[in-house]
Amino acid sequence: MAARKDEEKWTATPSAVSLPSDSFLPHAGPQAPPATRRRTVMTLLQMALFYTLAVAVMGAHLSLFQYLDGTPVRSTRLTQSIENAMASFMALVAELLLVSGVSIAYTQLLWRFFRQKTLSAFVIDKLVSLPDSPWDLARPRVIISAIGPWLAALVCVLMPLAGMFPPGCLTVEFRNSIVPVTLSAVPTLNISYWGPGNYRGFVDHALFDLNADLDFINVQPKLTTLARTVLAQGEPVAPPTPCSGPCTYDMQFDGPSFECKQVNATKYTLFKPCTDVVFKAKSQSVRDGLLIRNNSVRLSWHTERNDEEACRNSTLRTMDCSVKLATYNVKMTNEENGTRIFNTKVTGEREFWDDENPIPLRFYDYFYDRESGNLMDEAVNQTQLHKVYANTQAYAIREAAVQALVGDVRRFSDGGGDTRTALLWPNMTYVVGSPYIGMTDRFNPQVSLTPETVQKYLQDIVISTLSLNPKNKPLWTNGPDIPALEGGATYIFDSKLQFFLPYGVCLLVAALVYIHGIWAMWKNGQPAGKSLLQFATAVSTSKTLQDTCSSRTEGDAFENLKEIKLRYGVGRSFDSAGSTIYVTGFGTVDEVDCTK
Repeated sequence: MAARKDEEKWTATPSAVSLPSDSFLPHAGPQAPPATRRRTVMTLLQMALFYTLAVAVMGAHLSLFQYLDGTPVRSTRLTQSIENAMASFMALVAELLLVSGVSIAYTQLLWRFFRQKTLSAFVIDKLVSLPDSPWDLARPRVIISAIGPWLAALVCVLMPLAGMFPPGCLTVEFRNSIVPVTLSAVPTLNISYWGPGNYRGFVDHALFDLNADLDFINVQPKLTTLARTVLAQGEPVAPPTPCSGPCTYDMQFDGPSFECKQVNATKYTLFKPCTDVVFKAKSQSVRDGLLIRNNSVRLSWHTERNDEEACRNSTLRTMDCSVKLATYNVKMTNEENGTRIFNTKVTGEREFWDDENPIPLRFYDYFYDRESGNLMDEAVNQTQLHKVYANTQAYAIREAAVQALVGDVRRFSDGGGDTRTALLWPNMTYVVGSPYIGMTDRFNPQVSLTPETVQKYLQDIVISTLSLNPKNKPLWTNGPDIPALEGGATYIFDSKLQFFLPYGVCLLVAALVYIHGIWAMWKNGQPAGKSLLQFATAVSTSKTLQDTCSSRTEGDAFENLKEIKLRYGVGRSFDSAGSTIYVTGFGTVDEVDCTK
């Protein structure tokens, strides 16, 4: 009689009796029916599809960032706001796809857990909706009773949070020399161009002063001042930039270049050793009527302290420099902070001034008629004038550089002991304190001079000559347009760890949950779901649940149901013919047997 009462706890309801063995209820049958196999395959395909699509979206996200990396914002059709929206959207889609797959795996784990442990109805209720109810993750009863499903649900909640980091990996920063542009009418240096062919154009373009007979008088004061400025600051005087902002462009023009070599110091020194003179420069060129001959400038110096108290001829040096015509290839960079950088390469050096080809100082015959003495509208022998004019212009630039060097420096000492100070007394020269020459240490001034530093000094003066060409009405401009690179806002993908780490961790954790979910589905015998039919059939056969729900009001029933201990397993019931049948579902410990 007692056995009969136990059996009556499970009632053969129509829903339980009519369901075949491959019902919505997870069960551990020895062989799965065809319908169950189809649902298993579909579940596996869904999980694989979600995972594959998530990886594909992450790959698209990475491809977008790599495509934009180093690209100026204005060179693309993607504004910063659109890029942010696309990145956030792809991260959201990727995480939602992973969460969808993990949710399926979580359901398999959950129903496997129901088979293994008796839980209160309250905990079961919370576990079913846990991935969608992150606030329930903080309930101690849920954590203590079901730590495994709780961890899987935590993954579902944290994945969208991890997806917040990758979109921020692509930043917009200012970069120099990134946007290609074309510059027109860029001011340059053209020492062979002397205007439209008339007298006025010749005078306007000359870097030297002329008298009424068009005789060379001297270098223009603005050029000598420019040379002294370059010598003092140790770098070129920056010409006006043709760009609206930071940019980089290449220029090519002809100009003079020094060729220097050290000679026998004792034989060719410009001053007597063991005196107070520590530096001397002298131009060796001479004026022969209306010609300049002898292409040479000489410099002598002591590399260390040298006076009557400590005289060592081994510290004496002498250098001889001649000037040649060369082609300057200059890459000019104007940075955002105002810094100007000049990368100069001098090529094609060639002789233009030697004993057979002195520098001419008179241009009268090119513009005046000797018979009438009148000024002609156009110059004659213009081909020859181009060559002569270029040589004289190159000489003028060289002469400005030499005039700033010529003179001597004497060294005096004042004071005694620790207060002893060296005084440098320049005579005509402007080399004292120049970065090209040295002598910056007031207590122990030394000349630091090499052929390379002297050559760079003249190169910097040639580049600085561009600053004498007015930007508004330039004397010389480049004929063809010049390609340049301007600075601008640029997409930068530098924080790669911030991109790969969240996505990588999400994929790894999702794969682990997938593996456990597939294992649970195999142990369950068929895939589980969260449909209404599944839960209705899973609880409809329990006599205890039916009595609790039908004997009280809705509120009282809910309170009583919360504390009922339930387990998912196999219970006995009877069909319409009175035969014993076995059904799976939730029930109390007395109603069901454990299914492993």
